[in-house]
Amino acid sequence: MRAGLPQILGLLSAGAVVLVGLDGAVRAWYGRAPGTLTARATFLALVLLGAATAGGLGSLVRDPGPRQWLYVMYGVLAFVTLPIVSALTRPTRPRLSGLAALIGALWALVLITRLFATD
Repeated sequence: MRAGLPQILGLLSAGAVVLVGLDGAVRAWYGRAPGTLTARATFLALVLLGAATAGGLGSLVRDPGPRQWLYVMYGVLAFVTLPIVSALTRPTRPRLSGLAALIGALWALVLITRLFATD
């Protein structure tokens, strides 16, 4: 079975979200403040999640149906998870911020996994 562009973007998004989660785990463990790697990993994850969500919108235009709405919904939810978690934990301690980033990344991975299970 050949993977299409939306599936590839979804897998790349999941990989970038894993990187954000690993960075959050390291920050939580060592109590480090977010740095350049955090910003770059989050940006990469957001770009890939945005592209995957746009692919979901494209499939919605081509074939409107209930499953396509689920693609868009899960994509948007995964897309907004990382910035919301980042904004909510910005003024907190570095260890708590890292833990929140890890939990947010895990939640985004659950949404991406659910997106693939929708097919």
